[in-house]
Amino acid sequence: MSWILQGNPKRFAIDDYLSSYLYIYRSAPTNQRDFALAERVFIWRAGEQAGAVAIGRVQELPVARHSVRYPEALGDDLWVSTPSPPPEVVLGMAIEEFRGTPEEGMLTRTALQAHPLMGKHSW
Repeated sequence: MSWILQGNPKRFAIDDYLSSYLYIYRSAPTNQRDFALAERVFIWRAGEQAGAVAIGRVQELPVARHSVRYPEALGDDLWVSTPSPPPEVVLGMAIEEFRGTPEEGMLTRTALQAHPLMGKHSW
C-alpha cells in the first residue's frame, strides 16, 4: 500500500524540513495500525503551490513522539503556527526524493487535475 501525507506550509515549514532532513516524522492521527514498514509515502504540500513534493518509505511505525528513534528529526523548530497540541503519535520515514518545484519535477495539483483518471478527484 502507498500513503499520501500532507504538510501545510501555513502551519509548518515543510519545504525546509524536507530539504534539511533525510529522515522525517509526520503526524499519524488515523490509520495507525494500517501502516507497514517499507511502504511508500508521498508527501503532499498544501496551499497555493500544492503538489506531491517528496517520496519516502516507512521506517518507523506510528509511535508516541517521546519514544521516536531520532528526536532531533522531529523538526519542532519548524512550526510556523503552534500546533495545538503537537501531534502525539508520529510516523518515521526515510525520504528518497524531494522535488520542491515544478522545475525539479514535483507533481503539481494542476497536472493531477488535467489527468484523465486522477482529474476526477478533488485535489
